[in-house]
Amino acid sequence: MQYHFSEDHFSDIGLTVSYVECVKAKNTFGFEIGNSSYLMYDSYCKNSNCACTNVHLYLPELDGKKEYVFTFDYQKKEFAEFDVPNELREKIENDDELHELFSTRHLLIKKAFALKENERKIKAIQNIKQYLEIGGKKIGRNEPCVCESGKKYKNCCGK
Repeated sequence: MQYHFSEDHFSDIGLTVSYVECVKAKNTFGFEIGNSSYLMYDSYCKNSNCACTNVHLYLPELDGKKEYVFTFDYQKKEFAEFDVPNELREKIENDDELHELFSTRHLLIKKAFALKENERKIKAIQNIKQYLEIGGKKIGRNEPCVCESGKKYKNCCGK
């Protein structure tokens, strides 16, 4: 499976990643509660050093009348917000298959992001070696990084 991350995700580790955008999925999944049908868009922390187990959920109702945004801890099985409608709260808190799906997607995003970060670092090292091999001068700490991240060398590959 191919994973996609925008340049913004490499410059801001705090940004969450939408699973649908990351895997370039054509659609998302949903569920019904009573007479209402919802789509569910899930976003996760991508930082492999972070131990959080939160999923950020965006649930638009298919008829367009309502939409909800929540943060749910799939390990503790609790919402960060108190104003979650009871039907949604019960559905999400009590669905172990959904919690497993959240956990799996979160792990995939963290691993995929770590791999992409490593690929970028390897490319930067190769660029540095190539630059030095063709007679380039030493890269100054305050110069733009050769990996083209837009950061200074000292804050990127020069750490």
